[in-house]
Amino acid sequence: MNGQNKPADPPIQINKESEKENNYKNKDKDEGLVLLIFSCILFLIAPFGVFIAPIIIWRNRVEGK
Repeated sequence: MNGQNKPADPPIQINKESEKENNYKNKDKDEGLVLLIFSCILFLIAPFGVFIAPIIIWRNRVEGK
């Protein structure tokens, strides 16, 4: 050190566009996880529709007569 003081660094400016991009990227990741969970749940529920739909149609015809 030679006794000279360095000038202070200028304040950091955050680029608003890059901040928006980061928000969109995080939102996409969160939305992707929700959609993955949703699709797994529907994958488990969907086969029941194959069995339940004919029963509902049959019961509707019987009750309608």
